[in-house]
Amino acid sequence: MTSLSDSGDPAALTKYFTTTTGTSYAYDYVPATGGRSTLLLLHGFPSTRADWHRQFQTLSRAGYGVLAPDMLGFGASDRPTDVNAFRTKPLTDDIIALLDAENLKTVVGVAHDYGSDFLSRLYFYHQDRLEKLAFLSVGYAPVGFRLDVDAINAASLADLGYTQFGYWYFMNSYDAGPVITENLESFYSTIYTSDAASWIPNFAHIGGLRNRLTSGISTEPLAGWDSQAHKDNWMRLFSRPGAIESAVGIYRRLMRGVNAVDEAGVNPMNATIHVPVLVIGGSQDKVTFAEAAVNNTRTFARDKFRGVVLDGGHWLQMEKADEVSSELLDFVNTA
Repeated sequence: MTSLSDSGDPAALTKYFTTTTGTSYAYDYVPATGGRSTLLLLHGFPSTRADWHRQFQTLSRAGYGVLAPDMLGFGASDRPTDVNAFRTKPLTDDIIALLDAENLKTVVGVAHDYGSDFLSRLYFYHQDRLEKLAFLSVGYAPVGFRLDVDAINAASLADLGYTQFGYWYFMNSYDAGPVITENLESFYSTIYTSDAASWIPNFAHIGGLRNRLTSGISTEPLAGWDSQAHKDNWMRLFSRPGAIESAVGIYRRLMRGVNAVDEAGVNPMNATIHVPVLVIGGSQDKVTFAEAAVNNTRTFARDKFRGVVLDGGHWLQMEKADEVSSELLDFVNTA
């Protein structure tokens, strides 16, 4: 089944793939030409494949294949609300099945935010399917590593004066879905803001996001790098019943140890990367720090490594679209 694409590239078609277990994914795909590689673009939270539209256009027009799915719980893909549906290992199998359906033996993995955590596991469980790895904003997250949100928040509060991951507690709360849904435009304005520093009081710090959403502030002017079309599409998708309740499942799976059944006993220091790696961070990102993304990933890289810090915030594929596209083109062109 196909329809007009949401990717922004008129050459692309939105397609739908259903796994053997009945899970449905929406994705945009343009095949490669001239034997070039295909890039798999994995978005983060709270996003859809549309966030990659500038890269989709640039890469596909350069002859590279591009496949950009809506991750489970996002966009036009299925929206389960059971936290166990977000156990990552089986979801990596879904993406491999999608690649198989398109006869793609290997791809270059490119990920942003939550997508970086997912790509890390996709590589660990299916190393023979990834030619190279590129991470935006969030670096490599080795399988077996336990993310201690309490410890991170305590350390950042002591060092920076605010809790870096304070919003995780809100996402894990019983009413996060309803609160966000009832204040959806305010949530969009808070997330896709042009003022990266505003994430400190409005998002990162404990209680900040709930306070922001319930303050009565509904919207702010669009960021210069955003568009009304992007916002309208996002609002349409995330205003559907259960959309936000499903999307926050990616936080709840970590807070509630859903991946432990697969990762218990894995030494994260053995989860090294043996393909070329690119990390791109934003110097103004106040939650997912560029230096940490670059340095932490470098620790696990056993092949070629490149770390880049751009003068931008969290949404680099939108804020610094040309620079990100250029870095990706250089990355896939380099042996």
